Amino acid sequence: MNSETKTCQNKEKSKYCVGDFEITPDDFTFYEKIGVPIPSLCSECRNQRRMLFRNFKTLYNRVSSKSGKAIISMYSQRAPFPVYEAAEWWQDDWDALEYGMDIDFSKSFFQQLKKLLDVVPRMNLVNVKCTDCHYSNMAYGSNKCHLVFGCTENDSCDYGHVVWSSKDSVDNLYIFKSEFCYECVDCLSCNSLFYSQECESCADSIGLYDCKSCSNCIGCVGLRQKSYHIFNKQVSKDEYELFKKEHPLTSKSTLELILKNIENLRQQVPEASLFGSRNVQVSGNHIYNAHNVYNSFDIKSGENSKYGYTVRSLVDSYDISFTPVIEGSCEILNCVGSYMLGAHTVTDSSFVYYSENCFGCNNIFGCVGLRQKNYCILNKQYSKEEYEVLLPRMIELMKKYNEYGEFFDYYMSPFSY
Repeated sequence: MNSETKTCQNKEKSKYCVGDFEITPDDFTFYEKIGVPIPSLCSECRNQRRMLFRNFKTLYNRVSSKSGKAIISMYSQRAPFPVYEAAEWWQDDWDALEYGMDIDFSKSFFQQLKKLLDVVPRMNLVNVKCTDCHYSNMAYGSNKCHLVFGCTENDSCDYGHVVWSSKDSVDNLYIFKSEFCYECVDCLSCNSLFYSQECESCADSIGLYDCKSCSNCIGCVGLRQKSYHIFNKQVSKDEYELFKKEHPLTSKSTLELILKNIENLRQQVPEASLFGSRNVQVSGNHIYNAHNVYNSFDIKSGENSKYGYTVRSLVDSYDISFTPVIEGSCEILNCVGSYMLGAHTVTDSSFVYYSENCFGCNNIFGCVGLRQKNYCILNKQYSKEEYEVLLPRMIELMKKYNEYGEFFDYYMSPFSY
């Protein structure tokens, strides 16, 4: 099968649209494998559409629709659906199946799903398997984390954005598997690292840029497997300790000196065009431990995938955004699981179609707010046999309205952009 050029349907509407885009033989194989049509939008517009459904950090004062308690929420008081405090949402005194709807095969599926989305209660902040993370949003499997947005499997971290698998770290942006880090950006597997960027496996250092496997370094750029360096110059351990004594690292003037020298060094030391390591056949940036991963960014491990954006583990999937672990899926936002299509904030689940805020579910289609449920459509319970008969009919209904294979439509977003 040859490559084919398609024109994005948003070409005349969006200044970010790339216009014409290529569908390669590998793309045809993927879409055929999961049984969806070729996308109607380019990858940039597809990602933009997913982002319409994500609100990280704009929080509102409102009251809980359940208790009347004053809370903060990513949804304003004007949201059409009920909003519960996360702890209230997880209680067993309500059941999302109560909102179940019959399927109407004479209407668009997205129109029916929008009605369900507008009545089922949602959490004020996404908080899944967490303890003491009351002011962190998009938090999963974390403990004692305060104001971390995109908080996955962390312990005692504060004030961060996309902090994953880290401990005892404060004021960081995009760090992974790190401890005791402060003011770091795009760093992974680091320990006791401060005011640093684009570093991997560094420890006991301050003010590093693009360094790997370095320790006891100050204000260095582009070093590999070095110790006891100051401003890219080798020093003895005694000289290193003397510098720290004469220039206390807690002093503002020392920090200013270090940051000034970093900027000077960055003008002199050649910089990598892209960041990543242990890759074979990849394109994008900040990709690690990957094989055959293309047009992707911030991937910690991946295989045979395209168009991934901030994913810890990406396997056989296309169009994935802000997702810890995913396999065999397409058009996904903030999920943990496998074999999903058009899912948003669905964790520990598989074989999920066009569902949102569902947890521990399998074989569900167009559901909202379910927990530990199987064989449901539009929040209505079916038997396994009934579900398997209805599933192909639901797919044909979506194909009739050109919805199948696409993410939720723009008008379904709960946020105003």
